[in-house]
Amino acid sequence: MITMPQAKRLSDQAVLSFINTRQLYGKGIGLVDAHLLASAVASGMRLHTLDKKLLSLKTRFEIY
Repeated sequence: MITMPQAKRLSDQAVLSFINTRQLYGKGIGLVDAHLLASAVASGMRLHTLDKKLLSLKTRFEIY
């Protein structure tokens, strides 16, 4: 059986703090996207997306 690495699951409060500290309000992403972005940053993992706004933010935070 092959197992895939799992990103850290962050609480809503941790994600809201991530949104506040990185000034993500008004950037065109929703809460689910913010969860994905915050988890990728916290876990040091890659994030693959075709969403243009999420893609621009992942590039900004140097997530590959």
